[in-house]
Amino acid sequence: MIYNFLHYYKPYKRILYGVVIGSLVAALLDLIFPMMVRQILNEVLPQKNINRLLQDSGVLFILYLGNYGLLYIVNYYGHLMSAKIENDMRRDLFEHFQKMSFRYFDNAKTGQLLSRLTSDIAEIGELSFRGPNDVIVCCITMVGTIGILFWMNVYLGILIALLLITKTLHTVYVNKKMKAAFRDNRIKSGEITARAEESLGGIRLVKAFAQEEYELARFMEKSLDFLETRRKSYKILAYFSGSVNFFTNITNLLILACGGLLIAKDKLSLSDFVAFLLYVNLFMKPLLRLTVFTEMYQRGMAGFQRFYEIMEMQPEIIDNKNAIDCVQIRGEIEFDNLVFGYSEQRKVIKGFNLKITPGQTVAFVGETGAGKTTIASLLLRFYEPLSGKILIDGIDIRQYKQQELRRNIGIVQQDVFLFSDRFCNT
Repeated sequence: MIYNFLHYYKPYKRILYGVVIGSLVAALLDLIFPMMVRQILNEVLPQKNINRLLQDSGVLFILYLGNYGLLYIVNYYGHLMSAKIENDMRRDLFEHFQKMSFRYFDNAKTGQLLSRLTSDIAEIGELSFRGPNDVIVCCITMVGTIGILFWMNVYLGILIALLLITKTLHTVYVNKKMKAAFRDNRIKSGEITARAEESLGGIRLVKAFAQEEYELARFMEKSLDFLETRRKSYKILAYFSGSVNFFTNITNLLILACGGLLIAKDKLSLSDFVAFLLYVNLFMKPLLRLTVFTEMYQRGMAGFQRFYEIMEMQPEIIDNKNAIDCVQIRGEIEFDNLVFGYSEQRKVIKGFNLKITPGQTVAFVGETGAGKTTIASLLLRFYEPLSGKILIDGIDIRQYKQQELRRNIGIVQQDVFLFSDRFCNT
Protein backbone atom coordinates (compact mmCIF):
# COMPACT_ATOMS: atom_id res chain seq x y z
CA MET A 1 0.00 0.00 0.00
CA ILE A 2 2.84 2.42 0.85
CA TYR A 3 4.56 1.60 -2.46
CA ASN A 4 1.39 2.49 -4.35
CA PHE A 5 1.20 5.77 -2.43
CA LEU A 6 4.82 6.66 -3.27
CA HIS A 7 4.16 5.81 -6.92
CA TYR A 8 2.12 9.01 -7.28
CA TYR A 9 5.20 11.14 -6.54
CA LYS A 10 6.97 9.85 -9.67
CA PRO A 11 5.71 12.51 -12.16
CA TYR A 12 6.64 15.26 -9.69
CA LYS A 13 10.11 14.14 -8.64
CA ARG A 14 11.69 17.52 -9.37
CA ILE A 15 9.16 19.35 -7.22
CA LEU A 16 9.53 16.74 -4.47
CA TYR A 17 13.33 17.05 -4.49
CA GLY A 18 12.99 20.84 -4.34
CA VAL A 19 10.55 20.61 -1.41
CA VAL A 20 12.85 18.19 0.43
CA ILE A 21 15.98 20.31 -0.12
CA GLY A 22 14.12 23.52 0.76
CA SER A 23 12.71 21.97 3.93
CA LEU A 24 16.17 20.71 4.88
CA VAL A 25 17.79 24.13 4.42
CA ALA A 26 14.96 25.84 6.36
CA ALA A 27 15.41 23.39 9.24
CA LEU A 28 19.17 24.00 9.30
CA LEU A 29 18.64 27.77 9.33
CA ASP A 30 16.38 27.37 12.38
CA LEU A 31 19.27 25.64 14.14
CA ILE A 32 21.67 28.49 13.31
CA PHE A 33 19.59 31.31 14.80
CA PRO A 34 19.95 30.42 18.53
CA MET A 35 23.68 29.75 18.04
CA MET A 36 24.16 33.27 16.67
CA VAL A 37 22.22 34.71 19.63
CA ARG A 38 24.52 32.76 21.95
CA GLN A 39 27.55 34.16 20.15
CA ILE A 40 26.22 37.73 20.50
CA LEU A 41 25.62 37.21 24.24
CA ASN A 42 29.04 35.59 24.72
CA GLU A 43 31.29 37.83 22.63
CA VAL A 44 29.60 40.98 21.37
CA LEU A 45 27.66 42.31 24.37
CA PRO A 46 30.46 41.86 26.98
CA GLN A 47 32.82 43.85 24.69
CA LYS A 48 30.09 46.46 24.02
CA ASN A 49 31.00 46.28 20.34
CA ILE A 50 28.19 48.26 18.67
CA ASN A 51 29.50 47.76 15.13
CA ARG A 52 29.73 43.99 15.58
CA LEU A 53 26.25 43.98 17.14
CA LEU A 54 24.77 45.83 14.16
CA GLN A 55 26.66 43.59 11.74
CA ASP A 56 25.45 40.37 13.39
CA SER A 57 21.92 41.73 13.65
CA GLY A 58 22.00 42.52 9.92
CA VAL A 59 23.16 38.99 9.14
CA LEU A 60 20.35 37.59 11.28
CA PHE A 61 17.81 39.79 9.47
CA ILE A 62 19.05 38.60 6.06
CA LEU A 63 18.86 34.98 7.23
CA TYR A 64 15.33 35.52 8.54
CA LEU A 65 14.33 37.11 5.24
CA GLY A 66 15.90 34.24 3.27
CA ASN A 67 14.14 31.72 5.48
CA TYR A 68 10.81 33.46 4.82
CA GLY A 69 11.34 33.35 1.05
CA LEU A 70 12.41 29.71 1.21
CA LEU A 71 9.36 28.69 3.24
CA TYR A 72 7.10 30.57 0.80
CA ILE A 73 8.51 28.61 -2.15
CA VAL A 74 8.38 25.29 -0.29
CA ASN A 75 4.78 25.77 0.80
CA TYR A 76 3.57 27.03 -2.59
CA TYR A 77 5.13 24.30 -4.70
CA GLY A 78 4.51 21.66 -2.05
CA HIS A 79 0.79 22.37 -1.96
CA LEU A 80 0.74 22.56 -5.77
CA MET A 81 2.33 19.10 -5.91
CA SER A 82 -0.21 17.73 -3.42
CA ALA A 83 -3.08 19.16 -5.50
CA LYS A 84 -1.71 17.49 -8.63
CA ILE A 85 -1.29 14.16 -6.83
CA GLU A 86 -4.84 14.48 -5.51
CA ASN A 87 -6.04 15.15 -9.06
CA ASP A 88 -4.16 12.08 -10.38
CA MET A 89 -5.64 9.84 -7.69
CA ARG A 90 -9.15 11.12 -8.35
CA ARG A 91 -8.69 10.50 -12.08
CA ASP A 92 -7.42 6.95 -11.50
CA LEU A 93 -10.24 6.15 -9.10
CA PHE A 94 -12.93 7.53 -11.41
CA GLU A 95 -11.44 5.64 -14.34
CA HIS A 96 -11.37 2.47 -12.23
CA PHE A 97 -15.04 2.94 -11.32
CA GLN A 98 -15.86 3.12 -15.01
CA LYS A 99 -14.22 -0.27 -15.58
CA MET A 100 -16.34 -2.03 -12.96
CA SER A 101 -19.26 -4.18 -14.06
CA PHE A 102 -22.95 -3.58 -13.34
CA ARG A 103 -22.73 -6.27 -10.65
CA TYR A 104 -20.32 -4.11 -8.66
CA PHE A 105 -22.64 -1.08 -8.76
CA ASP A 106 -25.63 -3.29 -7.90
CA ASN A 107 -23.99 -3.99 -4.53
CA ALA A 108 -22.29 -0.63 -3.90
CA LYS A 109 -23.76 2.49 -2.34
CA THR A 110 -23.34 5.53 -4.56
CA GLY A 111 -22.80 7.78 -1.54
CA GLN A 112 -19.89 5.66 -0.34
CA LEU A 113 -18.32 5.83 -3.80
CA LEU A 114 -18.75 9.62 -3.87
CA SER A 115 -17.17 9.88 -0.42
CA ARG A 116 -14.13 7.93 -1.58
CA LEU A 117 -13.89 10.06 -4.70
CA THR A 118 -14.08 13.43 -2.91
CA SER A 119 -13.36 13.69 0.82
CA ASP A 120 -11.06 10.64 1.07
CA ILE A 121 -8.91 11.83 -1.83
CA ALA A 122 -8.76 15.35 -0.39
CA GLU A 123 -7.31 13.98 2.86
CA ILE A 124 -4.67 12.03 0.93
CA GLY A 125 -3.70 15.07 -1.14
CA GLU A 126 -2.92 17.17 1.93
CA LEU A 127 -0.83 14.35 3.40
CA SER A 128 1.23 14.00 0.20
CA PHE A 129 2.90 17.37 0.88
CA ARG A 130 2.79 17.64 4.66
CA GLY A 131 4.18 14.11 5.01
CA PRO A 132 7.70 14.54 3.57
CA ASN A 133 7.90 18.23 4.55
CA ASP A 134 6.94 17.78 8.21
CA VAL A 135 8.97 14.60 8.68
CA ILE A 136 12.15 16.19 7.29
CA VAL A 137 11.79 19.48 9.16
CA CYS A 138 10.85 17.82 12.44
CA CYS A 139 13.56 15.15 12.29
CA ILE A 140 16.35 17.59 11.36
CA THR A 141 15.23 20.15 13.93
CA MET A 142 14.74 17.67 16.76
CA VAL A 143 17.89 15.61 16.12
CA GLY A 144 19.98 18.73 15.50
CA THR A 145 18.64 20.37 18.64
CA ILE A 146 19.39 17.31 20.78
CA GLY A 147 22.93 17.16 19.35
CA ILE A 148 23.59 20.84 20.07
CA LEU A 149 22.11 20.56 23.57
CA PHE A 150 24.43 17.63 24.36
CA TRP A 151 27.36 19.65 23.02
CA MET A 152 26.43 22.67 25.13
CA ASN A 153 25.68 20.75 28.35
CA VAL A 154 25.60 16.97 28.77
CA TYR A 155 23.36 16.98 31.86
CA LEU A 156 20.61 19.06 30.33
CA GLY A 157 20.99 17.14 27.06
CA ILE A 158 20.37 13.84 28.87
CA LEU A 159 17.32 15.33 30.57
CA ILE A 160 15.81 16.44 27.24
CA ALA A 161 16.59 13.06 25.64
CA LEU A 162 14.81 11.16 28.43
CA LEU A 163 11.78 13.42 28.15
CA LEU A 164 11.73 12.92 24.37
CA ILE A 165 11.85 9.12 24.66
CA THR A 166 8.96 9.20 27.15
CA LYS A 167 6.87 11.42 24.88
CA THR A 168 7.66 9.28 21.81
CA LEU A 169 6.41 6.11 23.52
CA HIS A 170 3.28 7.94 24.59
CA THR A 171 2.70 9.20 21.02
CA VAL A 172 2.98 5.67 19.57
CA TYR A 173 0.38 4.46 22.07
CA VAL A 174 -2.06 7.27 21.23
CA ASN A 175 -1.50 6.86 17.47
CA LYS A 176 -2.92 3.34 17.51
CA LYS A 177 -6.18 4.64 18.96
CA MET A 178 -6.30 7.61 16.58
CA LYS A 179 -5.85 5.38 13.51
CA ALA A 180 -8.90 3.27 14.38
CA ALA A 181 -10.96 6.35 15.28
CA PHE A 182 -10.27 8.21 12.03
CA ARG A 183 -10.97 5.13 9.93
CA ASP A 184 -14.40 4.88 11.61
CA ASN A 185 -14.92 8.57 10.79
CA ARG A 186 -14.28 7.95 7.09
CA ILE A 187 -16.73 5.01 7.03
CA LYS A 188 -19.48 6.90 8.85
CA SER A 189 -18.97 9.94 6.61
CA GLY A 190 -19.50 7.72 3.57
CA GLU A 191 -22.68 6.29 5.10
CA ILE A 192 -24.10 9.80 5.56
CA THR A 193 -23.35 10.63 1.93
CA ALA A 194 -24.96 7.37 0.82
CA ARG A 195 -28.10 8.01 2.88
CA ALA A 196 -28.41 11.60 1.62
CA GLU A 197 -27.86 10.54 -2.00
CA GLU A 198 -30.56 7.87 -1.71
CA SER A 199 -33.11 10.15 -0.03
CA LEU A 200 -32.57 13.15 -2.29
CA GLY A 201 -32.43 10.96 -5.40
CA GLY A 202 -35.91 9.68 -4.57
CA ILE A 203 -37.27 12.95 -3.21
CA ARG A 204 -40.28 12.88 -5.55
CA LEU A 205 -41.43 9.55 -4.13
CA VAL A 206 -40.72 10.72 -0.60
CA LYS A 207 -42.95 13.76 -1.10
CA ALA A 208 -45.61 11.78 -2.97
CA PHE A 209 -46.07 9.40 -0.02
CA ALA A 210 -45.50 12.04 2.68
CA GLN A 211 -42.45 10.23 4.08
CA GLU A 212 -40.35 13.30 4.89
CA GLU A 213 -40.26 12.60 8.63
CA TYR A 214 -39.34 8.96 8.07
CA GLU A 215 -36.46 9.88 5.71
CA LEU A 216 -35.30 12.60 8.12
CA ALA A 217 -35.22 10.05 10.94
CA ARG A 218 -33.17 7.64 8.79
CA PHE A 219 -30.76 10.43 7.83
CA MET A 220 -30.35 11.62 11.43
CA GLU A 221 -29.66 8.05 12.55
CA LYS A 222 -26.56 8.00 10.31
CA SER A 223 -25.69 11.58 11.24
CA LEU A 224 -25.79 10.80 14.97
CA ASP A 225 -23.62 7.71 14.42
CA PHE A 226 -21.10 9.94 12.66
CA LEU A 227 -21.30 12.48 15.49
CA GLU A 228 -20.55 9.75 18.02
CA THR A 229 -17.48 8.51 16.13
CA ARG A 230 -16.24 12.08 15.80
CA ARG A 231 -16.78 12.63 19.53
CA LYS A 232 -14.56 9.64 20.28
CA SER A 233 -11.84 10.79 17.87
CA TYR A 234 -11.93 14.35 19.23
CA LYS A 235 -11.61 13.01 22.76
CA ILE A 236 -8.42 11.17 21.78
CA LEU A 237 -7.13 14.20 19.88
CA ALA A 238 -7.88 16.59 22.75
CA TYR A 239 -6.05 14.29 25.15
CA PHE A 240 -3.04 14.13 22.84
CA SER A 241 -2.93 17.89 22.19
CA GLY A 242 -3.28 18.63 25.88
CA SER A 243 -0.49 16.19 26.72
CA VAL A 244 1.84 17.97 24.26
CA ASN A 245 1.15 21.32 25.91
CA PHE A 246 1.68 19.78 29.35
CA PHE A 247 4.93 18.19 28.16
CA THR A 248 6.13 21.58 26.84
CA ASN A 249 5.43 23.34 30.14
CA ILE A 250 7.03 20.58 32.23
CA THR A 251 10.13 20.63 30.02
CA ASN A 252 10.51 24.42 30.37
CA LEU A 253 10.05 24.11 34.12
CA LEU A 254 12.69 21.38 34.45
CA ILE A 255 15.14 23.29 32.24
CA LEU A 256 14.59 26.43 34.31
CA ALA A 257 15.13 24.57 37.59
CA CYS A 258 18.07 22.42 36.46
CA GLY A 259 19.67 25.26 34.48
CA GLY A 260 19.35 27.57 37.47
CA LEU A 261 21.14 25.01 39.69
CA LEU A 262 23.95 24.61 37.15
CA ILE A 263 24.39 28.39 36.89
CA ALA A 264 24.50 28.63 40.70
CA LYS A 265 27.28 25.99 40.73
CA ASP A 266 29.18 27.74 37.89
CA LYS A 267 28.70 24.77 35.55
CA LEU A 268 26.65 26.72 33.00
CA SER A 269 27.04 30.28 31.68
CA LEU A 270 24.09 32.65 31.39
CA SER A 271 24.52 32.90 27.59
CA ASP A 272 24.46 29.11 27.27
CA PHE A 273 21.35 28.99 29.46
CA VAL A 274 19.55 31.54 27.24
CA ALA A 275 20.63 29.61 24.12
CA PHE A 276 19.47 26.43 25.82
CA LEU A 277 15.99 27.88 26.39
CA LEU A 278 15.86 29.03 22.76
CA TYR A 279 16.78 25.54 21.56
CA VAL A 280 14.23 23.93 23.87
CA ASN A 281 11.52 26.20 22.43
CA LEU A 282 12.82 25.38 18.95
CA PHE A 283 12.57 21.71 19.88
CA MET A 284 8.94 22.15 20.92
CA LYS A 285 7.91 23.65 17.56
CA PRO A 286 8.36 20.41 15.61
CA LEU A 287 6.78 18.51 18.48
CA LEU A 288 3.62 20.62 18.17
CA ARG A 289 3.88 20.28 14.40
CA LEU A 290 4.02 16.51 14.74
CA THR A 291 0.82 16.69 16.78
CA VAL A 292 -1.00 18.24 13.83
CA PHE A 293 0.78 15.89 11.43
CA THR A 294 -0.29 12.87 13.47
CA GLU A 295 -3.95 13.78 13.02
CA MET A 296 -3.40 14.52 9.32
CA TYR A 297 -1.48 11.27 8.82
CA GLN A 298 -4.20 9.15 10.40
CA ARG A 299 -6.92 10.85 8.33
CA GLY A 300 -4.88 10.64 5.15
CA MET A 301 -3.88 6.99 5.54
CA ALA A 302 -7.44 6.03 6.49
CA GLY A 303 -8.56 7.70 3.26
CA PHE A 304 -5.79 6.07 1.22
CA GLN A 305 -6.64 2.65 2.62
CA ARG A 306 -10.21 3.08 1.37
CA PHE A 307 -8.83 4.31 -1.99
CA TYR A 308 -6.45 1.35 -2.15
CA GLU A 309 -9.23 -1.14 -1.39
CA ILE A 310 -11.12 0.01 -4.49
CA MET A 311 -8.05 0.13 -6.73
CA GLU A 312 -7.14 -3.44 -5.73
CA MET A 313 -10.53 -4.75 -6.90
CA GLN A 314 -10.17 -6.22 -10.35
CA PRO A 315 -13.00 -5.51 -12.84
CA GLU A 316 -15.17 -8.55 -13.39
CA ILE A 317 -15.34 -7.93 -17.15
CA ILE A 318 -12.07 -7.20 -18.97
CA ASP A 319 -10.98 -7.35 -22.60
CA ASN A 320 -8.93 -10.31 -23.77
CA LYS A 321 -5.34 -9.56 -24.74
CA ASN A 322 -6.17 -10.36 -28.36
CA ALA A 323 -9.59 -8.65 -28.40
CA ILE A 324 -10.69 -7.49 -31.86
CA ASP A 325 -12.55 -4.49 -33.21
CA CYS A 326 -16.14 -4.73 -34.40
CA VAL A 327 -15.88 -4.06 -38.14
CA GLN A 328 -18.49 -4.70 -40.83
CA ILE A 329 -21.00 -6.32 -38.45
CA ARG A 330 -23.98 -7.85 -40.24
CA GLY A 331 -26.05 -8.22 -37.06
CA GLU A 332 -26.57 -11.97 -36.66
CA ILE A 333 -27.10 -12.64 -32.94
CA GLU A 334 -27.12 -16.08 -31.32
CA PHE A 335 -27.70 -17.01 -27.68
CA ASP A 336 -26.18 -20.46 -27.17
CA ASN A 337 -27.38 -22.38 -24.07
CA LEU A 338 -27.12 -19.23 -21.95
CA VAL A 339 -27.23 -19.49 -18.16
CA PHE A 340 -27.12 -16.40 -15.96
CA GLY A 341 -27.81 -15.51 -12.35
CA TYR A 342 -26.93 -12.69 -10.02
CA SER A 343 -25.54 -15.46 -7.83
CA GLU A 344 -25.03 -19.22 -8.20
CA GLN A 345 -28.16 -19.84 -6.15
CA ARG A 346 -30.33 -17.28 -7.97
CA LYS A 347 -30.40 -18.17 -11.66
CA VAL A 348 -32.81 -16.05 -13.71
CA ILE A 349 -31.95 -17.44 -17.16
CA LYS A 350 -31.42 -21.17 -17.73
CA GLY A 351 -30.49 -22.80 -21.05
CA PHE A 352 -31.63 -19.90 -23.22
CA ASN A 353 -31.21 -20.49 -26.98
CA LEU A 354 -32.17 -18.04 -29.72
CA LYS A 355 -30.86 -17.04 -33.12
CA ILE A 356 -31.73 -13.68 -34.68
CA THR A 357 -30.91 -13.09 -38.33
CA PRO A 358 -29.83 -9.69 -39.71
CA GLY A 359 -32.81 -7.40 -40.22
CA GLN A 360 -35.16 -9.56 -38.15
CA THR A 361 -37.26 -7.83 -35.45
CA VAL A 362 -37.67 -9.73 -32.17
CA ALA A 363 -39.65 -8.64 -29.11
CA PHE A 364 -39.23 -10.06 -25.61
CA VAL A 365 -42.49 -9.96 -23.69
CA GLY A 366 -43.00 -11.06 -20.12
CA GLU A 367 -43.74 -10.03 -16.56
CA THR A 368 -41.39 -7.93 -14.46
CA GLY A 369 -38.32 -9.90 -13.45
CA ALA A 370 -38.60 -12.43 -16.27
CA GLY A 371 -35.16 -11.43 -17.64
CA LYS A 372 -35.92 -9.12 -20.57
CA THR A 373 -33.53 -6.34 -19.51
CA THR A 374 -30.99 -8.90 -18.36
CA ILE A 375 -30.77 -10.42 -21.87
CA ALA A 376 -30.08 -6.97 -23.34
CA SER A 377 -27.48 -6.30 -20.64
CA LEU A 378 -25.75 -9.60 -21.38
CA LEU A 379 -25.63 -8.76 -25.09
CA LEU A 380 -23.64 -5.60 -24.31
CA ARG A 381 -21.47 -7.43 -21.70
CA PHE A 382 -22.73 -5.43 -18.76
CA TYR A 383 -22.77 -8.81 -17.01
CA GLU A 384 -21.01 -12.09 -17.77
CA PRO A 385 -23.07 -15.32 -18.11
CA LEU A 386 -22.42 -18.20 -15.74
CA SER A 387 -22.21 -20.54 -18.76
CA GLY A 388 -23.04 -20.61 -22.44
CA LYS A 389 -22.13 -17.86 -24.86
CA ILE A 390 -23.47 -15.08 -27.06
CA LEU A 391 -22.27 -14.79 -30.65
CA ILE A 392 -22.45 -11.90 -33.10
CA ASP A 393 -21.79 -12.93 -36.69
CA GLY A 394 -20.55 -16.25 -35.33
CA ILE A 395 -17.94 -14.68 -33.04
CA ASP A 396 -18.18 -14.88 -29.25
CA ILE A 397 -18.75 -11.35 -27.94
CA ARG A 398 -15.96 -11.94 -25.42
CA GLN A 399 -13.56 -11.75 -28.36
CA TYR A 400 -14.63 -8.18 -29.10
CA LYS A 401 -13.37 -5.06 -27.33
CA GLN A 402 -16.06 -3.88 -24.92
CA GLN A 403 -16.20 -0.29 -26.14
CA GLU A 404 -16.25 -1.37 -29.78
CA LEU A 405 -19.08 -3.81 -29.07
CA ARG A 406 -21.19 -1.19 -27.31
CA ARG A 407 -20.58 1.43 -29.99
CA ASN A 408 -22.18 -0.91 -32.53
CA ILE A 409 -25.29 -1.75 -30.47
CA GLY A 410 -27.94 0.84 -29.70
CA ILE A 411 -29.91 0.49 -26.48
CA VAL A 412 -32.64 2.59 -24.86
CA GLN A 413 -32.51 2.09 -21.11
CA GLN A 414 -35.60 1.88 -18.91
CA ASP A 415 -34.13 4.38 -16.47
CA VAL A 416 -34.23 8.05 -17.52
CA PHE A 417 -31.14 10.02 -16.60
CA LEU A 418 -30.35 13.60 -17.62
CA PHE A 419 -26.73 14.74 -17.58
CA SER A 420 -26.05 18.37 -16.68
CA ASP A 421 -24.92 20.66 -19.47
CA ARG A 422 -21.33 21.89 -19.25
CA PHE A 423 -22.58 25.49 -19.15
CA CYS A 424 -25.14 24.79 -16.44
CA ASN A 425 -24.51 26.83 -13.27
CA THR A 426 -26.46 24.56 -10.90
